[in-house]
Amino acid sequence: MLKTFSLEVSEHILSIKYRHPLVPNHHPVLEVPLRKVIFLKVEKGIINYIMIISINTKRGMRSFYYRLGNLPEHQGDKFKKMSDLISYVKAEPEL
Repeated sequence: MLKTFSLEVSEHILSIKYRHPLVPNHHPVLEVPLRKVIFLKVEKGIINYIMIISINTKRGMRSFYYRLGNLPEHQGDKFKKMSDLISYVKAEPEL
């Protein structure tokens, strides 16, 4: 059950990866264009933090849930800042 979680945001793509520390390769679990992301939210559950990502698809809104595990308080804040950054990038007009 040992996994590392990676959230990468580039100029146009949001990528989420899980990997085991002893396995060298890691494939994306989710890769989606930023323009399709409706919202990204991190919630503190009873034990773990949970990241919720909702995207716009051809069939409507679809939500993905990722268990982040136990995080120090400052790590939870970093994910919340990432959510604000994604909202800001989406709001910027394209040139």
